[in-house]
Amino acid sequence: MHEIRPIFAIPLGVTAIPEHLIPKLVESVYQLKEKPNMDYSHSLAGVIEEGSQVVLPHRYSSGVSVWDSIVKEFTEFITQETQVYLENSYRAHNVDYDQVVTSQKKKLELMDIWATIQRPGDYNPVHVHDGIIAGTAFIKVPEYISEQAVSPSNTTMDGSLNFIHGNSWGPLEFNLNGTYKISPRVGSMFIFPCWLNHIVYPFKGDQSEDYDRISLAWNFSLS
Repeated sequence: MHEIRPIFAIPLGVTAIPEHLIPKLVESVYQLKEKPNMDYSHSLAGVIEEGSQVVLPHRYSSGVSVWDSIVKEFTEFITQETQVYLENSYRAHNVDYDQVVTSQKKKLELMDIWATIQRPGDYNPVHVHDGIIAGTAFIKVPEYISEQAVSPSNTTMDGSLNFIHGNSWGPLEFNLNGTYKISPRVGSMFIFPCWLNHIVYPFKGDQSEDYDRISLAWNFSLS
């Protein structure tokens, strides 16, 4: 045996939102939720009965000053991180980025951004995104989920994001790479192919208390 070579690798970009943006993003989501015509649930797969799904407009003024003051910085940041992800993913798979992308005069275009305020019992079923590259970030997480996320023995699925590719994890059946769990932590951000199936599990909590789990998500096209 010369080597064991995992094949069909899927690139996952891992980064973090600048800390100074996080409180402003949280405030933006709550303020935008109160404005008319910002409900985005009709376009999304989430089963969000207690929480909300809110559009974060990036092509026009929202009328919410805190969001309008950071939208340019935030969109430039996620665009830059997605560009780095795109170039390095091509390179990792021995694809000539300039030949495939630059010579065809293709560029990344941010399609949409939204926030999901997930409350106890809410969840996102298995779904994919539109576009070519998607991203997600966590800006508010219930304390008990955050504590589980840093525990080395964490096996709970509460509020976790799970990517699915092929068969589910089962070492005895030699299914070694079918799912990948991410326990949410405030500020963590992930970039992935839009076609990659993923699911967000529900979590327990008291509806009368502050158990909001807020994630942001967005899609890019390459055109």
